[in-house]
Amino acid sequence: MTHFSVDSDQVLAATANIQTTISRLGQEADSLMAQLQTLQGSWSGLASNSFQDLVIRWRATAATVDLQLAELASGLSVAAAAYSEIEFSNQRLFL
Repeated sequence: MTHFSVDSDQVLAATANIQTTISRLGQEADSLMAQLQTLQGSWSGLASNSFQDLVIRWRATAATVDLQLAELASGLSVAAAAYSEIEFSNQRLFL
């Protein structure tokens, strides 16, 4: 038989904190992108072209990170709600 223990309140609290952190990371990434775009406009030439290519790669990486963080937040949110509901359902069995 499998045994496990989950503190659903802790999972819910962690989920809220993680979602706040994810939001803050998104804001910081947006700020970084704005700074990079401003810098892109400040010069031209071979180095500028290489820099622009790197910014494009960073944008793709940031988009991947955003998707993965959204999946993480969604999974935690669903798990927290499910664990909480199971606890309440089991409690009602004995009332």
